[in-house]
Amino acid sequence: MITYLDQITGELVAAVESLGIAENTYIIFVGDNGTQSQKPRPTQAGLVQGGKWDLSEGGMHVPLLIAGPGLSKGTTNDVLVDMTDLFPTICDLAGVSLPAELTLDGQSFLPVLEGQQEPHRQWVTGAIKDDFAIFDGQWRLHHQGERLVDCRKLPEEKEADLSEKAAQEAFEKLLPTLQIQRLNIRKP
Repeated sequence: MITYLDQITGELVAAVESLGIAENTYIIFVGDNGTQSQKPRPTQAGLVQGGKWDLSEGGMHVPLLIAGPGLSKGTTNDVLVDMTDLFPTICDLAGVSLPAELTLDGQSFLPVLEGQQEPHRQWVTGAIKDDFAIFDGQWRLHHQGERLVDCRKLPEEKEADLSEKAAQEAFEKLLPTLQIQRLNIRKP
């Protein structure tokens, strides 16, 4: 599957170049969930558990690759990006101003793509079935059971020990955001 994906992506890039539109074309590749896997997958960082239909690193951490004119090439970073950030970012790339009265959950991460500053996103969300989670890059707080997961040593994940000071602080920091998201979900 990955080999085929690489092949067709190469064909797309070659077509953009051969058509002479590379200087005004952005190619965006993003996944919406992890792969469908019941088995742990070895990576350079360690074993990744979970996948599609799972609110773990294996299900929430998805690929996002963007190439185009004026963007930093071959760079990676650990900036938190939420799917809601794609719309304002694409508008920025296209030079389209958003109406001031438009309320968005997302924020543009174009400065990151240009190699400048990082956006100020404090958390991202993920959802599957009846659960959703808030993730801040180190901790993931689940709606169901208000379960806190320690993600500081990804891809290793473990249930947080709330008697630990750092875990308690993370829980207290993320809980108000989780509660706001619950209210947003319940709105008609």
